[in-house]
Amino acid sequence: MNGFSRASSATGASPLQWDLGCDTENTTDRDMTEIILYLMLSLGTVIREEVGLYLEKAGGEVLGNAAKVVLAKESTTIVGDSSTQGAVSKRIGQIQKLLESTEQDYEKKKLSEKIAKLSGGFAVIQVGAQTETELKEKKLRVEDALNATKATIDEGIVVGGGCTLLRLAAKVENIKGTLDNDKQKIGADIVKRALRYPMKLIAKNAGVNGSVVNCN
Repeated sequence: MNGFSRASSATGASPLQWDLGCDTENTTDRDMTEIILYLMLSLGTVIREEVGLYLEKAGGEVLGNAAKVVLAKESTTIVGDSSTQGAVSKRIGQIQKLLESTEQDYEKKKLSEKIAKLSGGFAVIQVGAQTETELKEKKLRVEDALNATKATIDEGIVVGGGCTLLRLAAKVENIKGTLDNDKQKIGADIVKRALRYPMKLIAKNAGVNGSVVNCN
C-alpha cells in the first residue's frame, strides 16, 4: 500500500507504535468516511491536505491510542480502550439518527454494519490444545463455525434435522395427486422416500424409531 499513516497503542509502560500504509489519494468519499470512522476507535487523526494537515508537519498529536491493533493482509482490527468510549458513543448516536431517517435498504445495511463495528461487534476466541495437531484441528473447526455464521447472516437459515426435507416430501405427495402418468407417480414416490430418509436416519442414530417419527 502507498502513503503513510500512524497509530499508537499504550498497552503498558512502553507504548507500541505501528507505521501503517494507507493510500488515501484515490479513495472515495465513502472510503474516507470509513477511515475516519475506524480512527475514532483510537482517537487518531487522518492526515489530509483538504483540512490543512500535512504529513511532513505532523507531530505526536495525530497519534491515537488503542488497546490492541491486529494487521492482516486485507483487514485491520482496532480494539479501542476506555479513553475512546466518549467519541465512539457520540458517533454511534449520529449514525443511529441517520439510520432512522434513511429509507434505502442498502444504506440501512451499511449504517447498521457501522454501528455493529463501533459498538463492539467482534469477539476474541481463545483455543487451546495439548498438541500442535490438535490445535490445528480445533482452529479449522472454529473457522468452519465462523464461516457458517457469516453465511447465516448473509443468506438466512432453514430448519435443520431433516425437517425441511420432510416437509418437502408432503409437498411431493400433493403434486403426485395431480399426475396422470403412472411412471411419474412412481418417480414422485421415489423422491418422497428420498426426502424422508435423512429424518429417519437421524432418528435412528438418536435411538428412536425413524418410521414413527416420519409418520408424526
